[in-house]
Amino acid sequence: MKTDKSSRIIVQHTIEMLHKLNYLVLAEGIEDEETLDYLGQYNCDQGQGYYFSRPLVADNFAQWLELHGASIKS
Repeated sequence: MKTDKSSRIIVQHTIEMLHKLNYLVLAEGIEDEETLDYLGQYNCDQGQGYYFSRPLVADNFAQWLELHGASIKS
């Protein structure tokens, strides 16, 4: 997305289409702040990727959530 305008247009319109169908959109593989900013401009609902955290073992996940102001809801 960072270097290809066509990719950004496809992502933007995909998000718009899914919102019109009443879906929440989760972007996967966010690796940098620039990509996160684009997704924010396109009103993407949620995201995950190395920008937020490398993969964690389950025992460390709760600690990561606490450090970042989140919690596990059951």
